[in-house]
Amino acid sequence: MIKIEEMSKTITFFEQMEQECGPVVIINRITVNPEETDELLRVWATDIEIMKGQPGYISAQLHRGVGGNSVFLNYSVWESVGHLKQAFNRPEFQVTLNDYPPSAVASPHIFEKIDIPGGYASK
Repeated sequence: MIKIEEMSKTITFFEQMEQECGPVVIINRITVNPEETDELLRVWATDIEIMKGQPGYISAQLHRGVGGNSVFLNYSVWESVGHLKQAFNRPEFQVTLNDYPPSAVASPHIFEKIDIPGGYASK
């Protein structure tokens, strides 16, 4: 099963999943040993196919660190934390967590957009 390393020192990913807010972005840093990269990509593709069919799913992207390294960043957008939690707890998704490579370590965290007057705005 994929190992979880918390991104925050004050709240866990699972505590965040008890919050009621939205829309939200989940950012998940995933690392694997270089020789397990293809396996990671295969499992992530299966995961995203499951998630794309879930209520509240908006989009997802997977990014890879430049230079051919084995650090990945998943960026997914959901209508709400409740939708994300419902999708995360689906049995068909939970079963795929066992398929990740042995060295896989994930650091998921849920974010919501904040508006700062005079700050950056999306186009």
